[in-house]
Amino acid sequence: MHSTNLPPYPTGAARNFFRRPFVFFCWSYVLLLAFLFSSQILHTQTRPSPAAAFVVVLDPAHGGADSGAHLSDGATEKDVTLALANRLRNLLEERGFTVIMTRNSDADLSDTQRAALANRAHAQACLLLHATSSGSGIHLFNSSLAPADATAPHRSFTPWETAQAGSITRSIALAAEINAAFSALTGRNAIPVTLGRTYLRPMDSLTCAAVAVEVAPLNAKDPHDRKEADSPDSIDRVARTLAWSLQQWRSHSTGAPQMDDSLNPAHADAGGKR
Repeated sequence: MHSTNLPPYPTGAARNFFRRPFVFFCWSYVLLLAFLFSSQILHTQTRPSPAAAFVVVLDPAHGGADSGAHLSDGATEKDVTLALANRLRNLLEERGFTVIMTRNSDADLSDTQRAALANRAHAQACLLLHATSSGSGIHLFNSSLAPADATAPHRSFTPWETAQAGSITRSIALAAEINAAFSALTGRNAIPVTLGRTYLRPMDSLTCAAVAVEVAPLNAKDPHDRKEADSPDSIDRVARTLAWSLQQWRSHSTGAPQMDDSLNPAHADAGGKR
């Protein structure tokens, strides 16, 4: 058996190879990337997870060729619902909500598209926004579907047309929260509320706590103080009251204390402003 005396590593040729400036630069770059990558993995593993977002979906009804109801002075429902959604989104985002809107422009979405967008968001609340020139105040609607039977065998899928059945109880509770916020408005600020149940797409296909909010003329019984649904004052008052109700809903749902009291309807003064 022959023994072989191996030369010490690296050999002279190898030493010359690693002394080349370009090769030395490449190896340094690779080592630097490896260090940064391992540091990022460690940082990701040790970083505390952020608090879960409280997601609200806003669905401004109609859009595109579907103008919806025709309101005062040529205004259309599709424009009023989008204006209300934009104002409400700003108020909610300022207070830490994550807001998803089914449309941000004059787009015509199908009921299926709206429901799919809302369900993918896994929201804690969904508001379907409508407007009308008839009636008075705020009309709140829940789905007319019966609550899902909790004792029924578990299904591997949720039927699309009756998906809301599993959330009816929470949807009714959300409507009650909104009703309480508007009921706190008194005097000239008072806005009557009508509660109802109805079949309404895409609401019946939503898996979140869902309420349809229809804005009618405010103070319709007082001809001297009637405010149409499309007036800037109406949009702002309704948006602020809805934002307050959603703050309350978040507080009751998560147990977190209510930190922002600026939208509280109890702060409305006799002059009609907050």
